[in-house]
Parts: sequence; C-alpha cells; structure tokens
Amino acid sequence: MTPASSLEAASPLRPPVAVFYLTHLWSQSIAHRFDRLRRELGADADCFVLLQDDHGGVTAQWKAFLDGRGTPQALVPFDPDDLLQRLGYRWFDRSIMGSTHFPLLHLSKTHEYGHYWQIESDVEYRGDWRSLLGAYRNCEADLLASHFRRHADWPRWPWWRTLRVPVAAALTANDLRRAFFPILRISRQALEALDQAHRDGWEGHFEALIPTVVHRLGLLAQDLCATTACYLGDSQDRCADQARQSTMRWRPQIALGEFIGRGVGPLLFHPVKENWAYDGNRILRWPEPAS
Repeated sequence: MTPASSLEAASPLRPPVAVFYLTHLWSQSIAHRFDRLRRELGADADCFVLLQDDHGGVTAQWKAFLDGRGTPQALVPFDPDDLLQRLGYRWFDRSIMGSTHFPLLHLSKTHEYGHYWQIESDVEYRGDWRSLLGAYRNCEADLLASHFRRHADWPRWPWWRTLRVPVAAALTANDLRRAFFPILRISRQALEALDQAHRDGWEGHFEALIPTVVHRLGLLAQDLCATTACYLGDSQDRCADQARQSTMRWRPQIALGEFIGRGVGPLLFHPVKENWAYDGNRILRWPEPAS
C-alpha cells in the first residue's frame, strides 16, 4: 500500500479541500463519474480515487485509465489488512463495509486538509460538482451528510446496538445519532476526534459511530440539505410512498428513468449500479459488465 507516495506527488500549494472517490470496482461509468468530478472541480479541490486494491485487474484498469489522462497521482490504493495494521483498529463486523471511514482516517494522518469529502462510486449528481461543493465553502460544520436522525426518531434502526464504548463514556439513548454516508464532508478536527475515539475503545457501525462521536464532543453536524436542497425524500429504505423515498437511499437501486425524470434541477442520487453516467448535459451508456 503506497498512498503516501501518491498524495505527495500533488501540488505543494494544496487547496483546503480534498475529495476521495471511494470504490473497489471498475467500470466505464464509475471511471467516468470520477473523471467528471475531477474535471468540474478543477483547482478547487485535490481529487483522488481511494481504491480498495485487488492486486489485480481492477487496480490495473484504474491505473491505465488515470495514466491515460495524465493523472497517475490521483490513484490511492489501499489494502484492507495492511490498513488495520497501520491504524491499530479492528473492523466492525470483520469487514470494511461497516467502517468505510478507516482509509480516510489513515490518509488524514499524513496529508493535511481543512475538510475531506468522501464520495462513493455509486453516487451520481444531476448538476455541476463545483457548484455543489462550493455551496458549502463557508459552512463551518465538522460533518456534512444526509439523513441525520436521533435515537428517538428511529429507535428500531438495527445499527444502534452495534456501538461499543468505554464505560467512562456513559452513553445514553439521548446521545445517539446516525447519518447516511454515500457522500460526506468531514473536518480534520472531527477525524482526529474519531481516531482518538477508536483508540479509546469505541467500535460499531460507522453510520452510528461517526455522528455520535461528533455529537458527544460538541462538534457541529449538519444535513447537506440545510445549505442547499440537494436530495429529495426522507426515507432511505424502500418505501410505498414514492414522494418520501429518498433520492439518497440504501435500496432500491436508482433507475435511469428516475434520475432523468424525478424532481427538477441538480440532485444527488444513490445507489446507481447500472453502467451509465451523467456527463453534465447528457447520459452516457455502456454495455453492462459480464457478471
């Protein structure tokens, strides 16, 4: 794993913001989404592909793609096992799926930015990325995400019970917070607080752990929609009421028709699993990869 050498190749005159595009996959649409993100943000942010390294075909395809665009330094691979050794943490539930903030925590130790965006590769935006991220330039929140909830708002949410904290934390139900993280922005201060929390013994699903730590320390958390209406709906699960079913959700997958036809203006959508991508003014489509 060599993320340090990749990032150190970036300009020493770094912008105050970095964007990490998190993926473990390769497809034409996923690659195009990153390329558009990087192109539209320009000098406003340093953009990197935060790739779970398969030591094989996926990594090779990303390397060839970025080399072909003259941006080899944008590839930041990580090996999950090596990552744990470097951090000294344990995965929640023995995999990265419940701890997708770990790679970002590691990178923040050696590469300083004021804020870090992390965007999963199945997020698509029906608008201009520079305009969206620029809307939060003066936002002082330490954590930006979607679907923030208190325990009382959703007491049956299954991931509450995964939290394990030191006895001294004296955590109560009133302290619990959760959020949805396909796209997030987090401050350096919040990342340092999370690192210390893990070292103190905090464990659990990241959708509960991150916002709860931020809340307990008195840091500021804010829904993305508080600044600009960038997604629709309040239900991130399958919902019979289509108006309530969010464009930022866990399931069902986003169909192309919904992306094109739902709402008006710029909106975030997740999860996009089919092999198409938005190019700023049109849809690009490719054959679905062989399974």
